[in-house]
Amino acid sequence: MNHPIGEKGDSFLPSRARLSGPGDAAGPSPAPRIIGASQASSLEITTMGRRGRRREREAAGGTRVKTAKLVFADLPEGSRPRLRLALKQAASAKTRELCQRYWALNEEGRWAHHIGELGDTSRVETAVAKVSHVLLLNHVCSVCGEPTQVTTRREARLLSGPQLDHRPAGFRCPPCREAQAKELKRQNEALRVEQEEARQRAEYEQQQLAEQITDFRRKEDEREPDPDPQAKDIGAAAVVVLTTMLQHTNAHPTGPIPSFEQLSPDTWTGFPEEDLTAVTELYARGLLAVHPSAPVDGAWRDRDGEVAYAVRQASWRLVGGTTHAQTVVDKVTKYLQLAPGEGATEARQALGTLVRRMEVADMVTYFNKQLVAEYRYPEVPHARMHDLATYVERGFGHGFTAGQMVCLAWRAADSASSWKERKGLGPSEASSAAVTTLEGKIFDAIERRQPVPEYDNRPWHLPLPALAPGRDLHTIIARVRDRRRIAQCRHCDELGFIDAQDVDGRTVLNRCLHPTGDLSVLESLPGQAAAPDVK
Repeated sequence: MNHPIGEKGDSFLPSRARLSGPGDAAGPSPAPRIIGASQASSLEITTMGRRGRRREREAAGGTRVKTAKLVFADLPEGSRPRLRLALKQAASAKTRELCQRYWALNEEGRWAHHIGELGDTSRVETAVAKVSHVLLLNHVCSVCGEPTQVTTRREARLLSGPQLDHRPAGFRCPPCREAQAKELKRQNEALRVEQEEARQRAEYEQQQLAEQITDFRRKEDEREPDPDPQAKDIGAAAVVVLTTMLQHTNAHPTGPIPSFEQLSPDTWTGFPEEDLTAVTELYARGLLAVHPSAPVDGAWRDRDGEVAYAVRQASWRLVGGTTHAQTVVDKVTKYLQLAPGEGATEARQALGTLVRRMEVADMVTYFNKQLVAEYRYPEVPHARMHDLATYVERGFGHGFTAGQMVCLAWRAADSASSWKERKGLGPSEASSAAVTTLEGKIFDAIERRQPVPEYDNRPWHLPLPALAPGRDLHTIIARVRDRRRIAQCRHCDELGFIDAQDVDGRTVLNRCLHPTGDLSVLESLPGQAAAPDVK
């Protein structure tokens, strides 16, 4: 049976000569039998392959080392050997016999002779180690497949177990462990180099980003206002937000216009997505610029490598200051007041719709805060939020002011609280009942046409920032087509027109702005809804 254990080309062909010990039944062990002169070369084999010889040459300073000739034998003899004995051929007959008895095995894989039978343990092991070693055929390297070499019984049992049949998993021989250590060292060095390069790249990119941010801020500081903004193209939300920012800047001339994060949880109008679109539009039109105090971490590099700024984190300034912003607001206001045609009508309707939505959202928030702050009830159940918004919108639609709606909200919450105490119900049921009560009080006030007093907001409620500016802007624009004001105005006809002029060969009627007239008495009564826009 062949047992290849060396490098490629170093196939070890074991001798079939039996190396028997002195304790065998056949009597004293003869010297190893030479099979024949023509086969003698097959017994004279070195213990190491080319790699081992090369290592010895390198250790000896590059000189060729003369290796001893060995004779091999598998132990025990048979089909399942556990050891391969390598014995120096030049050893004396007495020493060879000692080695044969020292390493002899029975069929169960146990030592055939106690070491005490052979002499002093230390001397025996020293003598045996000088002229022989064994290869553990079951204890092989998981990488190169070579068996492990030992020189004492203790080492053999420690590695391969009592019967020398233990097969370790993942064992590596010393050369393979050394190669693994070198490879690991190489990988660690490559990783260190890669991390260092990544660190240098990050520092370079950070420096480049800092330079780009500085350049971006410089450009923001140098932005110039558009000398001729197109008022008719500015959306309703953008107009309301710009008006609100203008009022904020007038009140805080030295500070920035707050970002969305600073306004959180609400935004300008209470509708975050619409506000995001409005601010983006104002920036694109050159009406806003990022304020110098905006945090640096809001800047980032887009796919094209250009620096951009996160809209939600940006604080702003008005390009051209309050003077230019006021000019734009006045131009948009005049366009919405006087412009005829379908486009202008849709813009006025969009503004009215936005203001009404803000009023409803603000009142719904007020109603919930009132339940929590004044009565220690939970907010209106989610299943009834749509009903609450519907009833509030109906109240505004019939002409109730915000102060009157606050009054009705107080009455509804107070009635629900009394009803809860009488019925012995829970706080959540009282919050739900307050919605039903509010519906009844709004319908009752509409049917009876009784004046409703106006209540002020409580200190724990802060209205939406854009609600008052948006409401005022809508009032200024809607009054031009308000039939009640037209009826009281002494300057225009019954349709609200004051004069006419020729434009491009056609006659155009001019709307009256109704500079006089007080409708405070009419506005205190419900049911007096404003007239629809007239094209």
